[in-house]
Amino acid sequence: MKRLSKTGIEYGDLNWNFYPGCLHKPQGICSVPHCWAEGMSKRHLQDFHKPFLIPELLLAPLSVKKPSVILVNFMGDLFGDWVNPGMEVNPSDEGPIPAGKTLKEVVFDVVKLCPQHQFLFLTKAPWNYKRWSDFPDNAWLGATVANKEAMVKALYSLTEVKAGGRWLSVEPMYGPVVPAVWPAEWDEIRWVVIGAQGNPVKYPEVDWVEHLVMESFKSGKRIWLKHNLAPALPPTLPFYVPPKVFPAKGAFKMLYRQEMPKAVDDA
Repeated sequence: MKRLSKTGIEYGDLNWNFYPGCLHKPQGICSVPHCWAEGMSKRHLQDFHKPFLIPELLLAPLSVKKPSVILVNFMGDLFGDWVNPGMEVNPSDEGPIPAGKTLKEVVFDVVKLCPQHQFLFLTKAPWNYKRWSDFPDNAWLGATVANKEAMVKALYSLTEVKAGGRWLSVEPMYGPVVPAVWPAEWDEIRWVVIGAQGNPVKYPEVDWVEHLVMESFKSGKRIWLKHNLAPALPPTLPFYVPPKVFPAKGAFKMLYRQEMPKAVDDA
């Protein structure tokens, strides 16, 4: 059985990339000109625009005993239009996965059999979560948000199905994302991650970030400011959290607010 790889994404522990590749850009859904996952695929000599399933990775989390934050298919988008949750993953009846099992059944079975892990799902097409229906309690549904329009659309979509938690990945931020009036669905979001565009580097305006941080803080959400924001944000409240509260890591003398729910019942 193949094993999960360690992730370089600072809030996760392991990658579970069993369906790499993405078609959002040619379909006009992705507005990010330089996708980090696409660049990584090129370095590994893979065609990012030809998504494919790796069946031998589907059961990999079962071998991880230590409680971990597992990033689900961040090298692709499991909820793109090209992914069929009802597809059979083992039509030949060879290997450990029984014949006739669908992609959705196998993924959900693995998540349920690993209650010690927190599985973070993420998509640019959150409206497709409803194609998969309700998720296990240790599954957290996330949406990538780059502007105000995407924010409102994501909030409605994230609350259409049951899940252990809901979160937002606001990176890159191409403009203000806080709407004039929050829809009621905003209350269902538990965690907000904010970051800059990576390659080429593009930082959001400080006011955009501060507005979202303050709105998130007021409504009791956990906030994670990625380290790639450090050159753009001042080391002041509400961005900065004193090391006595959250100890600094590595070379970072001051730690920006980096909070993460550790369990599905962590309010």
